[in-house]
Amino acid sequence: MPTKTTPVPVILLMGCTGSGKTTFINTFLEEDKQLRTGDDLESVTQDIASAQAVIGGREVMLVDTPGFDDTFRPEMTIAATIADWLAERYSAQGGAVINGIIYMRDIRKVRMTGTDIANRTMFEKLIGEENFKNVRLMTSFWPPSSDIEGTLDCEKREGMLMQKFWRDMAARGSTTARFNLYD
Repeated sequence: MPTKTTPVPVILLMGCTGSGKTTFINTFLEEDKQLRTGDDLESVTQDIASAQAVIGGREVMLVDTPGFDDTFRPEMTIAATIADWLAERYSAQGGAVINGIIYMRDIRKVRMTGTDIANRTMFEKLIGEENFKNVRLMTSFWPPSSDIEGTLDCEKREGMLMQKFWRDMAARGSTTARFNLYD
């Protein structure tokens, strides 16, 4: 008699272009399996890509999405691409397909711009308030812990994000985390 296998949890990464989504995924992958990243001025991730990884001894599927505030494509096109992918997976799987979402923001950004707020609002509408409990709000590109002044500046910005811009999502169950390449 065949046994039913447990599906691999799926974690969707979202955020603005350059927020570190692909870099985060690549930290869990062997070098020959890493996704393409860029360090020039143009957006790199144009299509949704996924990679299987082991995190904390558990196999997961990490899904990289094109970033909001893309160099070439408007936000609505990005949102439609993600929504279409989700609908396709939902239909193919016969039900819920995403176990969690990581929304990334570069902590080095010193301002929350109108575009940032519009992108966050679009993100909230795309996933729905009822799913905020499955969202991890992650800040990226923290300085090394030895950079005390830089870390204090970033902690101040993190506090402002939580007090002003992420407060509603956190109140509905979203959690926060930091992604640091150095420590």
